This record gives sequence, C-alpha cells and structure tokens, in this order.
Amino acid sequence: MNLTIGGKEYELRFGMDFINTLDNIYTQEIEGMQFGMGVESLVMYLGMKNPGALYNAIKAGTSYLNSKPSNHDIEVFITEKASKDELEPLFEAFQKALEEAPLLKPKMKQFKANQQA
Repeated sequence: MNLTIGGKEYELRFGMDFINTLDNIYTQEIEGMQFGMGVESLVMYLGMKNPGALYNAIKAGTSYLNSKPSNHDIEVFITEKASKDELEPLFEAFQKALEEAPLLKPKMKQFKANQQA
C-alpha cells in the first residue's frame, strides 16, 4: 500500500515491524502484566472509523523505513482526507491491505468469522 504524505510517496508494509509497533501502541494490562493488543485494537478502531487508527496504522506501516513521515505530515494528510470527505476509502484501503498481508491473513479471517457469529 502506497500513500503520498507531505509530498513524498511511502510504501506501507504490514509485516513484523508493523505488528510490533502496534503492540507497543496498543497495550492492555491484566493482573499486572502488559500484553500487546496491536492488530486487534487497530482493526476495532478502523471499524469504528476512528481517525487515530489511521494515524497509528501509518506510523506502524512506515516503521521499517529510515526516513519516515513526520507526525505533523501524517496529521495534515489525515485532516486533508477528512476535509475532502475521503476518509471512508482510506479506512477501506487499510482494511483490505490488512486482509491481504501474509502475516495478518489468519487473524483477519478469524475477526471476520467472529463478527458473523
């Protein structure tokens, strides 16, 4: 998945760096132990159309790069999409990308099955 942010094109990848970054963003504490709930939380927030989820997905998807988009550029990108009423296609693009990512396919199938039950 490619996005043009701040005038520069970035390839987002949904591999181990993506998963690990999300697990550091979205954590849960249960009986004093912290657990990474990255992909699970991201999918839930994307489904709720939360723009913060787009921000975190972009941060995680570009985490493997040496030259990453700045926080400000990501915020401007999302705000511009919102002002043009283009957030819905972006949410859908992320959903599709996650469903097609080799490391996430099984988990995404499980989410869909749980939603249908």
